[in-house]
Amino acid sequence: MKLKLAKQTLQSKAKEINIEEALEILNTDRVIFLDCSNTKEEISKLVDKLKDKKVYVNTVKYGLLEDEYIYEVHTL
Repeated sequence: MKLKLAKQTLQSKAKEINIEEALEILNTDRVIFLDCSNTKEEISKLVDKLKDKKVYVNTVKYGLLEDEYIYEVHTL
């Protein structure tokens, strides 16, 4: 299953990664930002893989339109 990382700029393309790469990022950085095109089911599968840690998923809005948001996944 692929997840899309949040875009760095408004004009750039979202980079795709698999769950294993997302887990590696979360083990080193503890925070990952995902694109709004990811479904809640995909994010919940990622959270299920992190059962040994506390996981927080937030929606971060960066604009006025409904589709201008990203997901923040934070682990402790």
